[in-house]
Amino acid sequence: AAWNQVFPRGYAHGDVFGNLLVASHVAFTVLLVLAGAVQLMPAVRNRTPWLHRIIGRVFVSGAAVIALGGLGMMLHRGAVGDSAQHFAL
Repeated sequence: AAWNQVFPRGYAHGDVFGNLLVASHVAFTVLLVLAGAVQLMPAVRNRTPWLHRIIGRVFVSGAAVIALGGLGMMLHRGAVGDSAQHFAL
């Protein structure tokens, strides 16, 4: 697949489980980026603190899902990167 040029081992033909891990990892990353951007908006913090708290919980939960998805990808497909990245995992 073309995206494997920028995302090593992003798609593997026939590896349904691994591809679902990658897809969920990317989808939750998009959710996390959007939630983080909304969290930083002063209007959300000042006018709707309840929404700010909900988005914060979504942010933390999403970060946990992303971390577990990344760990799952590492265990299922192997780690990508140099020795410093392998040590961090």
